[in-house]
Amino acid sequence: MKCPLCEKGDAVLSYQRKKRIFRKEEFELFEYFYKCNKCKEEFTTTEIDTLNTNQVYNKYREKYSIPFPSQLTSLREHYSLSAAKMSELLGFGANQYRLYESGELPAGGNATVLTLILNPGSFKELISKSKSLLSDKKFEEIIKKLDSKINERLDKLIERSIFPYDIIPNRFTGFSVPDFNKFTNMVLYFVASAPFKVRLNKLLFYADFANYKYTGYSISGCKYAAIDMGSVPDQFSILFGLLESEKYLRTELVRIKDKEYEKFISLKEFKSGLFFKSELRTLDEVHKKFQSISTTDLMKISHSEKAWLDNIASKALIDYSIYAPQLIGM
Repeated sequence: MKCPLCEKGDAVLSYQRKKRIFRKEEFELFEYFYKCNKCKEEFTTTEIDTLNTNQVYNKYREKYSIPFPSQLTSLREHYSLSAAKMSELLGFGANQYRLYESGELPAGGNATVLTLILNPGSFKELISKSKSLLSDKKFEEIIKKLDSKINERLDKLIERSIFPYDIIPNRFTGFSVPDFNKFTNMVLYFVASAPFKVRLNKLLFYADFANYKYTGYSISGCKYAAIDMGSVPDQFSILFGLLESEKYLRTELVRIKDKEYEKFISLKEFKSGLFFKSELRTLDEVHKKFQSISTTDLMKISHSEKAWLDNIASKALIDYSIYAPQLIGM
């Protein structure tokens, strides 16, 4: 963007490691700002200020296991309850649940209650104690949905072990709720141009980490690990196996220079409606950035990332909050 101060230079998005105080506690983050390459002045925008503030809030939520607003909204809507009714069932003030959905940070006992209701077993126990606040029909409807979640099929349990939607988002999920549907459709988006596993894994990594870099949140909530071939979705072999078993993909063997490789073929259409506009923009930017770059060169770029260099020795999970701001590929 053009520098709004001197109106001559280009303002470049930059970052520096800083410590912020929130609720009398200190949190470390990479704080973003723009710096003009002409007048050398530094400034922020409303969007960047929000991004910096959200980083602090997210680390506070992670530390105290406080559910994120999107989780609270999703939970309430799944059981077709109003915010006012949720407040009543949980023993909160009349408008309190709505405020938490809007981003207000709960404290004390309220925070504990909100964490408990993410577990369907705990929520069932609470609903049973508050049965008098619901009609018989509504009570039975909610209990049926809760029992369905408690008794999920084995394949769904495998999926949930990698994409557990009822955990508190953290630095390894990019502070997003793990969303298998979004991950699946990210795969469907990229597989047309990246049908081979090595390249596909690189594009998935860059999409999630670039989105965190510019918004403070990953797209899919997927965890990534450093392995010899680069930074990849954690347990990617199981994930791709699930996508095949659910008929999202199939594989076929192709021969290239006397070697056989597994090639992914998409079986379903990409669902753009699952994503925010900013997320779709990130997917497009990653595709455009790397479409003319060979897989060999893409591997070299990804192996120059600190996310890989710092974690390959221990093959550790990669912390979005540390390594996304330092991304060089995007």
